[in-house]
Amino acid sequence: MAAKTSVSTPLSPGLARHSFAKIREPLAVPDLLALQKASFDWLLGREDWQAKVAAEIAAGNTEIPQMSGLTEIFEEISPIEDLAGMMSLSFRDHRFERNVCHQRHRARRCLAARALPRGLLRALH
Repeated sequence: MAAKTSVSTPLSPGLARHSFAKIREPLAVPDLLALQKASFDWLLGREDWQAKVAAEIAAGNTEIPQMSGLTEIFEEISPIEDLAGMMSLSFRDHRFERNVCHQRHRARRCLAARALPRGLLRALH
C-alpha cells in the first residue's frame, strides 16, 4: 500500500506527514462515560434503566434485556446447594437502600457506605 503524503501540519510546518490509513477522516470518539453510566444503571436496575426498557418494549423492541444485571447473576447462581443436597441458599428481591449516617460517624465512613445492598436470603435445611 502506498503512503499518502500530506502537506505540512500546523504544529510542524516544515515536516511532511505520511498517512497509511485506509480511512481518510478520523472516526468520532464514542461517549464512554455515558456508556459506562448506562451499563451501571443496567447492573443495578435503576429507575432510569427501567423506564428505558419500558419505552423500548412499548416501541416493539423485544431484544432489549428486561432483567437487571444483578437479577441475572442471582438467578444464575441461585440456589446454592451443598454436595449432599441437604441445604440450599437462594438470593431474592435484592435492592439498595440509603444508609442513615449519624452525626457521630466521620464523613469518610458515611460516604463509603452510602448505599447498602439488602435482600432476602432463603436458607433451606
